[in-house]
Amino acid sequence: MRTTATYDKNIKEFIINTPDFEAAKCWIGGSTATHGVVYAQLYTENKHYGLHIFVVPIRDPVTMLPYFGVTVGDMGEKMGLNGIDNGFVIFKNYRIPQEYLLNKNGDVTEDGKYVSSIIDENERFGAALLSLKAFRVRVIDNNALLGVSAITIAVRYAAVRKQFGPKLNELPILEYQTHQYRLLPYLASSYVLLFFGKHLQEIFYIFMPELKSKKTFQLLSIELHALISAAKAVSGWISRDAIQSCREACGVHGYLKAAGLGNLKNDQEPALTYEGDNWVLIQQTSNILLKLWQGVKVGVKVKFPSKSANFLNDAFEILKSKFTFSSLKEVCQLDSIITIYQWVICYLLNESDNRLESLKNKGSSSFTAKNSIQVFYAKRLSEAFIEHYFLQNFLKTNRQCPDKPVQAVLTNLLSLFGLLRLEKFIYLLYQGGFASERDSALLIQDEIINLCSKLKNNAVALVDVIAPSDLILNSILGHSDGQAYKHLEKAFLTSSYGTEKPSWWKDVVNWRDLAAKAASKL
Repeated sequence: MRTTATYDKNIKEFIINTPDFEAAKCWIGGSTATHGVVYAQLYTENKHYGLHIFVVPIRDPVTMLPYFGVTVGDMGEKMGLNGIDNGFVIFKNYRIPQEYLLNKNGDVTEDGKYVSSIIDENERFGAALLSLKAFRVRVIDNNALLGVSAITIAVRYAAVRKQFGPKLNELPILEYQTHQYRLLPYLASSYVLLFFGKHLQEIFYIFMPELKSKKTFQLLSIELHALISAAKAVSGWISRDAIQSCREACGVHGYLKAAGLGNLKNDQEPALTYEGDNWVLIQQTSNILLKLWQGVKVGVKVKFPSKSANFLNDAFEILKSKFTFSSLKEVCQLDSIITIYQWVICYLLNESDNRLESLKNKGSSSFTAKNSIQVFYAKRLSEAFIEHYFLQNFLKTNRQCPDKPVQAVLTNLLSLFGLLRLEKFIYLLYQGGFASERDSALLIQDEIINLCSKLKNNAVALVDVIAPSDLILNSILGHSDGQAYKHLEKAFLTSSYGTEKPSWWKDVVNWRDLAAKAASKL
C-alpha cells in the first residue's frame, strides 16, 4: 500500500512509483494481463489524499513486453493452485494519463485540485477498500467448496470401508461414534457455509447496489465489513480443519495423491493468509463490535440492515439470563443455541471492553491496550459473532423449507453445527455465571453425540446433494458409485510405476553384486 501516484499538472499525468522492494505488489494474478487495477497513495499539490485506485497499463498488447518503468514477473511455484500464475510488479516513475484514476470516490481536476463527495478521510478509505470485500466473499465461497469436496470423499469412503465389529461382522466405519464425530460436524459446516456464501452474494451484488439511502448504505458497508472479515477467517479455519480431519478419517489411503485430499489441502492453504491474514483480519470485526458497544452502553440503538448485531440492544437483559435447559430436547433447539450464543457475545463484549478500559487507565496507549486483548477476548468475540450469524442465516432459510422431513434433517445439521462450535465456549458459561450446574456442559456434549448418531444414516444422501461431479472431485475414494476398492485397485495396477519393473533395477543389482564382492574380501 506504499506505492504512490503523484499528479503532475504540467503534463496532466500521474507518476506511479514503488519506493522500494518491500513495497512491491506481490501475489498479483494473470501473467498475460495487459492492464492492472492498482491501489496507490494519491498526492497532488504536495498533499496526501489516501488510497485510490488506478487503471495502469502493464504490457504492450501486441508484443506482451512490459512497458518501460514497469518490472513484472512470476513468483515461482507454490504449494498449490499452480494453475494460477502469481507474480510481482514494481513501478519506477511510470506515467499514466490523469483520466486513468477511477474517480467514483475522489478525483483530481486537470489543474491538480482534489475533489470528492466523501469528506471524511476514513470513510473515503473504507470506500476505496470496498472492492476488496468482493474478493473475500469469493474466498469464503471457495473455503466452503473445498470443505464440500473433502467431506464428500470422506463420507462416501466411510460408508463402504468396513473394519472391526462384534465377532466377525465388520461394520462400515461411519457406524462408529468417533468417526461420526470426526466427519459429521464438517458436513454440517459445509451446508452452513454454502448457504452463508449465497446470502452474502445476494447482499453484495443485489441488495446493496439498489439502496437509495446513503445512511443505510454506510451502515450496511460497516456491517458487511464486520461479517466478511470474521467469515473469511473462520470459514478458512473450518475448511482447513475439515480437510485435515477427512484426510485422517480416510486412513493411509487418504494419503494417496489419487484420493484427492492432498490437492484440496494445498489449494486451501493460501486462504489462511491471502486477502488478509486471518488472525489480523478478524480484529476488524472485534473493533467494529467494541465501537458499537460504546453506543449500547449509553442507549444508542444498533440498526444494522441485516440485523447481525441488533440483539445487542437487549445486551444487559441478555447478560442477566441463565442456563435453564434441563433436557437434550431443550438444549438442541435452535432458539436455545442462539440464546446461548447471544449471551456469550454480550459477555465477551463486556469483558473485552472492561479489560480495554482497565489497561488504558493503567497508562497503556489505545493501540497497546487493543493489542493486549486479542487472544482470549477480541478474537473469540469475533468468532462467536460470526458463528451466531451463520446460525441466524441458516435458520431463516431452513424455516422457509416446504418439505418437513428435509427441514427436520437440516435442523439437525444446524443444531450440530451450533452446539459443536459452541463447545469451545463452555468454560465461559461457568466463568460468567450463565451456567452453574455440571449437567449444563454434559447436556451440550451428549446432544452433540446424539445428533451425530441421528445424522449418520442421512450422511451419504446429504453429501450427494452438494457434491461436485466425479470429474471435478477426481478422487478414487469419493466416486459417486461407491466402488472405492474397485477404483483403488485400478489406480494401483495402472499407475506409472504399478507392477512394472523399475527403470533403475540394474543399478540395484549391480550395487548388490559390488557390495557382495566387497564383503567377501573382508
